[in-house]
Amino acid sequence: MSNYPDDDSNPKPIVHVRSLAEFEYCPRAGIIAFDNQTGNAIDHESIRIPNLGYSPILDLVELNAEIAKKWSRVGKSGFMAIALAIFAYAMGRTIGYPDAIPPWLIALFPASVAYYAAKDLSKLYELWFTARRAGPMQLLHESPRVAVEVDWWELVKAYQVGPFGHAYTDSREGISGKAHRLLSSHRHRIPVILSHSRSENSGVRPTHKIKLAAYAKLISSSEERAICDWGIVIFANTRKGYAVPIDSVDIERAFRKLRSFHRVIEDSSEGKIPSKPHESACQSCHNNVRRIHKKGVTESKVGNRTILPFIDREDDTHCDCGDRFQWRPPLRIET
Repeated sequence: MSNYPDDDSNPKPIVHVRSLAEFEYCPRAGIIAFDNQTGNAIDHESIRIPNLGYSPILDLVELNAEIAKKWSRVGKSGFMAIALAIFAYAMGRTIGYPDAIPPWLIALFPASVAYYAAKDLSKLYELWFTARRAGPMQLLHESPRVAVEVDWWELVKAYQVGPFGHAYTDSREGISGKAHRLLSSHRHRIPVILSHSRSENSGVRPTHKIKLAAYAKLISSSEERAICDWGIVIFANTRKGYAVPIDSVDIERAFRKLRSFHRVIEDSSEGKIPSKPHESACQSCHNNVRRIHKKGVTESKVGNRTILPFIDREDDTHCDCGDRFQWRPPLRIET
């Protein structure tokens, strides 16, 4: 599928907001992200936490449902473990305890399931009490405004939380996307994005800022009279983060970057490669995760097309960026 709109009179490619943030980080990362967009389908913010493998719980309904599910698992697994233990005990009294060892061993499996579900319940109740104790926090819309620390549950108490999946597109500018959540209060709209950094100490990054500015422009252009002068960065592991003020300067900068991205995309389609990034960018880039080459298994793709791997002959490894631009990026530093 093409990343270009169906209207041939405006051939400007549709760039996803996440791809624009990748371009802000590194032009080569931006091209890789654009290559892997799924046609002109609306992109969305990632909802899974890479190092945890699940989606963070961000509303009380979902939290209560998860608690009920864990209680069910504790009950069913615990009942099965107890039943097997009673059976093994009776079997031991009847025919001898050595012959009752297999049922005891089998009982360990549901017992372990119940144990880990109970541990999860403890964490969920801790989160539930935190959410219930939180008080409402309203953001100020008068100047001067500066970035402030926020807690997700305090925002939930003060704003209406829109469902995940509200999409926006600006075909004229060539950009689309949907934030992870959208907070609303009267005319005010506040896009929310998740950061997968391990803690909020990493702060607000330029990639966060450009995302929020792009969402602000998309929302204010799509909703008549909507005011979008704040954005939220939530750190998925802690559900704390920052409220970031957005003004016309931020939006203009984001769209200058977008126009630059479109030029680089056009150059790339003609075979021109973006300049090499600074070494520090490569050292923490997810496109620079090296893997041992296995023919037919580890090759990188551009859309649905497999590309020739650029293999480091010293250790027989390659990475997405090296494959896409046929070079050897500086070694990634694992944190």
